[in-house]
Amino acid sequence: MAADLGYGAGLERFSAKISNFLVGQRVLVLSVMLALTALLGYEALMQRLDPGFDKSVPLSHPYMKTYIDYKPEFGGSNTITVFVQDRSGDMFNPAFFKVLEQVTQDILVMDGVDARTVTSLFTPNVNYVAVTEEGFTGSRIVPADFEATEEGLERVRQNLYRSDEIGRTVAKDFSGALVIAELVERDPATGVKLDYQQVAERLEQLRDKYESQAVDIGIIGFATFIGDIIDGARGVIVFFAITLAVTFVLLVFFAGSWKLAVAAIAVSLTAVAWQLGLVKLLGYGVDPLSILVPFLVLAIGVSHAVQMTNAWRLGILSGMDSPAAAKDAFNKLFIPGATALVSDAVGFAVIMIIDIDIIRELGITASIGVGVMLLTNKFMLPAILSYLSLNERELARARRGSEGADHPFWNLLARSSRPLPAAVIVVLSLGLVAYGASKSNDLVIGDSEAGAPSSGPMRATTATSTRS
Repeated sequence: MAADLGYGAGLERFSAKISNFLVGQRVLVLSVMLALTALLGYEALMQRLDPGFDKSVPLSHPYMKTYIDYKPEFGGSNTITVFVQDRSGDMFNPAFFKVLEQVTQDILVMDGVDARTVTSLFTPNVNYVAVTEEGFTGSRIVPADFEATEEGLERVRQNLYRSDEIGRTVAKDFSGALVIAELVERDPATGVKLDYQQVAERLEQLRDKYESQAVDIGIIGFATFIGDIIDGARGVIVFFAITLAVTFVLLVFFAGSWKLAVAAIAVSLTAVAWQLGLVKLLGYGVDPLSILVPFLVLAIGVSHAVQMTNAWRLGILSGMDSPAAAKDAFNKLFIPGATALVSDAVGFAVIMIIDIDIIRELGITASIGVGVMLLTNKFMLPAILSYLSLNERELARARRGSEGADHPFWNLLARSSRPLPAAVIVVLSLGLVAYGASKSNDLVIGDSEAGAPSSGPMRATTATSTRS
């Protein structure tokens, strides 16, 4: 017991020394913090979305190692698939074949596409093989000298019947055909990473160019999927602003002072800026699939900031001046708050043991975001609070808020800590735990409903017309 008391007293002395330094040297503390914010904020503004196909799969898995070993011979899975469909349901007409040929040519010259892997009726790798009296014979399904005449179209039809492409690159009901191409994640000559957003934009331009009342264009693939997410991510900025506005209003209502609300949001945004800046300096981008991590950091930051500002406000109400109230708030919350933040950071870091690059990046980004709050919310905020003050109106609102702690509703909740109500709550909780454990085997791992289309080659069917 004596050792525990000594340990606790040592932590209190350590906390008191830090609080004395933060408030006593607040000009220095805030100057350093603002300089770091300017530097990391600039880096955060330079941050870009960084999607990738390879980092979304477990490359260290034995199956994936086999896939990588034979990828040069058999091709990869990072493909785009364009379905050109005749709206009348019969593709054997000159207009359809003209569009199919033009789409094939555009994809062949598209940046990021491995031209060797492009598969279409108009590429040399789509052939037929037939057995005749003279032996095996074969040729391209669409001959090099093809003309979209009635005879030429009938020749293509007969060649298709001799091939195994029906149901693969051509719909079973002859309503349309596919153009399939593999993307190259990095340029083998320059090492530059593929710009998925640019590829997605080019594919949408291709759709706009060739889609008409006669022809429908459907596109699936990882690039299109990521392009849609990036487009949606731009709208996240609007929701981010709305979130800040709503949070500010709620903080003003809770704290009774717009200055406290601004301080809480400012340090939380600082944590987000530091997070994105540090991630940039470490050489990582922000994957579109983990775009909500900054929201998470903001939410955690606001939560800790509200606790600090509330403790400072209670100190002011007890008669302390602003610097003393800032010290008192820090001393009360530093140890439990730092413990909570470190626990959160470690919790996020644990997911980095999953050997998938995108999960590791998410863990790194979230851990850094929570970790920097030790500086922004626990060190920077008390220094800011030491400069603030409450006017008479704000003090009156704060007093009314503190008096509301004796509201009958809160007293009712407090009674739940008595032995009998507490025992009932524990029993109910254990019952919920048992129920959850019994249902855990029914948990679906992965997608439980139709979601983003596969990035692998799509086999044409009578219903194949997908827009991602």
